[in-house]
Amino acid sequence: MKARNAILVILLSVILIQTALAYETVKVTDLTADVSFEKDYGGAAAGNNVTINLELPFTLESLNNTNNNITITADAATASTTINLTVNGIVVASNYAITGGDSATWTFVDFANAGVDMNATNLTIVVDVVANNTTSTVLKLNGDDVPLKDNYTVTYTEYFIGKPVVKDRKSLSFFTVKDRIKVTQNSDVNLTDVKFNITYPEQTITKTVTSYNMGILNKSEVKTLDVSYQKWGPFVSDFKKYVDGNNVTVSILIFSYEDLTASFTFNPYEKPYSDYFERFSKDNIKEIKLNGVKVNWTDPSDNIIIETMELNEGINTLNVTYVRAPEIVATTTMTPIVITPQPTILTQTFLGIPVYVWIAIILAIAVYAVLKRS
Repeated sequence: MKARNAILVILLSVILIQTALAYETVKVTDLTADVSFEKDYGGAAAGNNVTINLELPFTLESLNNTNNNITITADAATASTTINLTVNGIVVASNYAITGGDSATWTFVDFANAGVDMNATNLTIVVDVVANNTTSTVLKLNGDDVPLKDNYTVTYTEYFIGKPVVKDRKSLSFFTVKDRIKVTQNSDVNLTDVKFNITYPEQTITKTVTSYNMGILNKSEVKTLDVSYQKWGPFVSDFKKYVDGNNVTVSILIFSYEDLTASFTFNPYEKPYSDYFERFSKDNIKEIKLNGVKVNWTDPSDNIIIETMELNEGINTLNVTYVRAPEIVATTTMTPIVITPQPTILTQTFLGIPVYVWIAIILAIAVYAVLKRS
């Protein structure tokens, strides 16, 4: 059973979990592309017009050179053709005569000189034919490494490889994510050599890809790029303890770099937690709250496990409130000390007779000898 559970845990740990919160992801910067666009919109007879409407991913200013232009050709069967030309509502040419069979070209420089807003990302060109006919209206757009400004979208989705876990210190807390960058081309021109730089959130440990060339990105096309990397995870930054009689609240301060869903397992009987959980018993827990909201927890063995914690960016407070167990007072038993007198030299015996008796006999003999001499 234990082996099967271990395999299940391993399988679950490699499942990609799509994020539900607004996690901090990689970001695309300095998006550029090449453009090479040329199209003939045809001609028109007197009293009619040729209208061009384009939504562009870049500003007109980024193409403000002579390589970008519109060329109008007059019908060779006529002496000349008269046209009016407006760009985004601004008159660029009025009652302009083009000799039959010849062409006239206006560049983006001419557009700017006429007063067209070059910060615009749309291009509306109207060629009104006043007299006779035109046979072609050719628009050319060319540029290399043109900064993209509009009419595209970049979205980001972050997936977890495994699940973030609150650890006892920063150096132990890290996890792997996969960020999906999705670029959608919404303009009316095709792009090539689409490339960009990639920046990472502050808590990134490893930066795996810093620039990328997406290649061709045609109008209405969508392309994605997956970037996997490691982030620093949430960790215990400090403890606080509040005592009110036998009610104790231990505040475990948890730092998170971002809004994050994580799990947390800790043992109140082991350091560093045991330094704060005085006379603790899991049976006496009153409540556990994260940032003022009760959380569900389990208590296998000596651990307290919180499977789901919705952490906010910055410091989060996990309060564990419990009633202290009764204090155990150590007692000692007094054992009487019996003092046994030690024998002196006089009370010791020699040949079974006390020494003081021997001394008395010797003294008696000595006195008798003295008296006999006298």
